[in-house]
Amino acid sequence: MRCRTASSVTARTAGPFVAPWWPRSSRATGGPSWSTPPGSPSGRVTRSASPSTPGCRPPLKEAATSSCCSAAGPARSAGNGSPSPPPPSIWGSASPTRRGSSGLRSIRPALFCTSARSGSMRGSPAMAFGVRPRPRGPSRPDRPRLVGPTGLRYILRTVARITVFGAGAMGTAIAMHLARQAHETVLWGSEFDRPVLRALTEERRHPALPAMLPERLSVVGPEELDAAAKEIDIGVMGAHSGGARTLARIVMDGCGKLPVIVGIAKGLEPETLKPMSQVYAEEVGHERIVSVGGPCLAGEIAQGLPTAAVFASSPVATAKEAGACFRSKAFHVSVTDDLAGVEYCTVGKNVAAIGVGILDGMAKVAGAQYSNAKAALFTQAFAELAELVVAMGGRAETVSGLAGLGDALVTSLGGRNRLLGELLGEGARPREALEDLNRRGMTVEGVDSSRDLHTLARRAGLDLPFFDLVHRILFEDAPAPDVIDCLGGLDG
Repeated sequence: MRCRTASSVTARTAGPFVAPWWPRSSRATGGPSWSTPPGSPSGRVTRSASPSTPGCRPPLKEAATSSCCSAAGPARSAGNGSPSPPPPSIWGSASPTRRGSSGLRSIRPALFCTSARSGSMRGSPAMAFGVRPRPRGPSRPDRPRLVGPTGLRYILRTVARITVFGAGAMGTAIAMHLARQAHETVLWGSEFDRPVLRALTEERRHPALPAMLPERLSVVGPEELDAAAKEIDIGVMGAHSGGARTLARIVMDGCGKLPVIVGIAKGLEPETLKPMSQVYAEEVGHERIVSVGGPCLAGEIAQGLPTAAVFASSPVATAKEAGACFRSKAFHVSVTDDLAGVEYCTVGKNVAAIGVGILDGMAKVAGAQYSNAKAALFTQAFAELAELVVAMGGRAETVSGLAGLGDALVTSLGGRNRLLGELLGEGARPREALEDLNRRGMTVEGVDSSRDLHTLARRAGLDLPFFDLVHRILFEDAPAPDVIDCLGGLDG
């Protein structure tokens, strides 16, 4: 991975800088040298008078260029006239292209200067004025900070070259988020994305999303696959679970190799019931695969609204390094090595949303709320989801976190799977409702997930009445209101 500076250090204020602790006589006599004033807090360095043109102070820009961006830095005095060594480099001794244990190349972070109080992008070349690390207890390794005498902090951020393969609603939303984080981001549309490519390139908007594309996001078509995949650091696979293997093969045939893969599909491969991490590993030839779970609605990601996601990989180092590129003030990322837990949570949560959505449709027809029934139904769905995930090798705490409870809740409150359930509750037949949503450009993964989950439960010998009823409604023409019958299991 290459080192790219996302933003240069700029002047905080116009004109020359005067440290608040300079004596008036020093300000009048000329340029400063480095010294420690009496009573100054430990670790702070100030300027004292040195021979120069009277009344002249060095411009801020010159100070930043000569010291902050210099390898050697300014000469500093320890108070006895002898120069002391320059401050330690903010970059450390790390190589800009060393590889971590996961195989993802570490990037030398970009330098940002923000106000310690407000966090705003008010730059100041504080490194030019003697910034030294201030002990603040244990620091997070992905966000080391240096606090200087001006009350500013420097945050280290990674900048990467990322291509999102697949221009569906979720893939486009993820590409928009990454572009807003100053990454070199490309959104590549396949032949299957032809219906939306024109809107993306000419109108700069996806038909299924409420926000415009960022200016720095590049959109390319199927014929530009080689250029889109050249020298990328991360490849995001934007296909749904049924098209994941096909997309991976198209991309591999076009570019030959892929680095770290981040898969955003939720579900299992319909024919083999393999999780997405296994499908991608088989196609790209390595296991640097990250699966994404958690409450992530595409529309809200596109708008930049607060989101929390879970990145899972084995080993977890791959998820940590990929997550650093996605993490922002509005997009929070937690990591786990419970790959099975996260991936099987994504299977059950879509089916749960269809069942809860049925009650929404029944409520619209009856002019009632069904709030009590929805709460009870959601509780039953969550208990069965936990039983399934643990049986498949996942951990119970994963189900009770963002990947399970969080994702099931947000999908049941709003989303394509809930909308399908609502149509069924209003009286639509499953095939007709699904075709209607497909015409609107919505892929409903919960239908295939219901069939897959039914097969998994039968193989494992699990009794899951809620999921079984949803399967019967979708594939065996059972009446939609029958979904409430699973609540009889709560009696006792």
